[in-house]
Amino acid sequence: MSFLFDRLAFLYDGFMKKAGLADEVRLLNYLGDVSGKRIADIGGGTGSLSAMLADLNAEVALIEPSVSMSCIALHKDRRIRSVNASAESIPLSDAVFDVVCLKDCLHHITDRQKAVAEAVRILRPGGKIVVMEFHPGSFKAKLILLFERLCLERTRLIHPETLKKMLYDRGVEGEIFLLNRLEYLYVGCKVGEDSTLL
Repeated sequence: MSFLFDRLAFLYDGFMKKAGLADEVRLLNYLGDVSGKRIADIGGGTGSLSAMLADLNAEVALIEPSVSMSCIALHKDRRIRSVNASAESIPLSDAVFDVVCLKDCLHHITDRQKAVAEAVRILRPGGKIVVMEFHPGSFKAKLILLFERLCLERTRLIHPETLKKMLYDRGVEGEIFLLNRLEYLYVGCKVGEDSTLL
């Protein structure tokens, strides 16, 4: 695991707030009613989104490779189930979640194809997948990319249409929403018996 997320985990939440990147509420607005739903927060870091989902009575699994980040998440909210694993290899059964979220994490992942395949695998047919990412055309995103590379991260931004095609190729139909100059959101539904979430 990287220096950025293991050694600097205790600084993460403060940095995200100061940088104006602690915007979980924006993602929540696209999820609808999550009460009683099983939600996977892949690459959820220190659990800010997971804790908010737990407050809304969702059953949340934080899938995070950094033990340091996971410990902070569990300190925030004991209702969160922590799964210490990479997005490319999730040790959970197929089709167990109603919703899968990936907030600002896909650009950190080396094998994005595998990570997307895993996200779709653990999502039930008819389930919703929500991905929030930095737009590669954004100047601020490029500054974030530079900072993360200075911290020895292998960060690569992903174009929204590339992401949309990756998910479509795995049986997920969805739409892209531009949130602001920095971020976009993909909201999709896994084709299946109950594909009515969009």
